[in-house]
Amino acid sequence: MHPDLYDTDDLAAALGVHPLTLRRWVATGRIPGAQIGRRWRYWGPAVIKALFPDADLSTTGATRLPHRAETPELLAEPVVVNARTLAELLDLRLSTTTALIRQGDIAGTKVGREWLVHWPSLRDRIAAGAHQQVDAREGAPPADDGAVAEVPVPPWAPATGTPADRDSDGR
Repeated sequence: MHPDLYDTDDLAAALGVHPLTLRRWVATGRIPGAQIGRRWRYWGPAVIKALFPDADLSTTGATRLPHRAETPELLAEPVVVNARTLAELLDLRLSTTTALIRQGDIAGTKVGREWLVHWPSLRDRIAAGAHQQVDAREGAPPADDGAVAEVPVPPWAPATGTPADRDSDGR
């Protein structure tokens, strides 16, 4: 997993709070987080900025949580990653990552046999905090809120229900 990317248990341990507390913080908007597949991910620097908005965070490493501040992998931030590297960065299975890209939940481009993803865009989306699943598609419909949408029935559709339920014209 990317050194600045945390799952719920890692971030809870780093901050010394219970994982349910993190979930409440995300639900209330106190910290940013994004659900990728079934797992929640948090961008460490964005969480620090959210928790300490008045602090001077201009010092190098001030936006990193202590146990990951010394990671040498931070020197080489990827720009475009393939599905395998993205799976490692997100700590997901390759099959899950590929499925999320194919579904459009993670924006990606297929080049030959490889799926390529622009890592900074996904990272920034996680840092911004999506209270629902990550959905980077342009013009994507809003997430299902559980409401039942009324679907118009064409006049040639077969009659349904009991005769008492139908209109006076027999439909």
